[in-house]
Amino acid sequence: MEQKEIAVRQLFRLAELMITYMWPMQTIKSRGLNRTQLSVLLELTGQDYQTLTQLANQVSVTNQSMTAISSKLVNLGYVERVYNKDNRREITLHITEQGRAFEEEVIGEEIKYVMDSVCELNEDEFVLLRESSEQLYLLLEKTDFGKKLEYKKNRDIGDVNLT
Repeated sequence: MEQKEIAVRQLFRLAELMITYMWPMQTIKSRGLNRTQLSVLLELTGQDYQTLTQLANQVSVTNQSMTAISSKLVNLGYVERVYNKDNRREITLHITEQGRAFEEEVIGEEIKYVMDSVCELNEDEFVLLRESSEQLYLLLEKTDFGKKLEYKKNRDIGDVNLT
C-alpha cells in the first residue's frame, strides 16, 4: 500500500473515531435531533443560509430527505424557510437565533465531554494534540476540503473551562 493511501485510511479512521465518540448520540437525541439534522444546522452556522439542494449535497442526503429534515428544524424553530421571490421553487434555509443558541449549547457540551475524555493527557500531550490538529487543518485547507473549511475557519467555538 502506498503512503498516500495509508494516510487517507488513517484520516478515515480518525474521522470515524471523532464522529462516533466525539458526538455521542445521547446529547443530540436528548435535544430531539439526529446526527444528520445536527449536521445541517452546523452547515448553516458557517454561511447563515443555503439552498435545500446545497445542503443536501453538503450532508449527502437526497433532496427529498432534505425536505423532511428542514421541516423538523423549522418546527423546532432552529431554521426558517425563505422562498426566492423570482423562483418560488428555490428555497433557502436560514438559521435563527434560537438555532444558533442551540448549536452553541451542544458544541459547549461536546467540548466538555471530549475534555473529560482526554483528561489523562499531560500538558505536553495536549500541546501535541493542539499542534497536530492545527497542522491537519492546514493540510486539509490545501485540498478540496478547503472550500468547505473556508467559511468555518474563523468560527468561534467559545472559551473552554479546563477545570
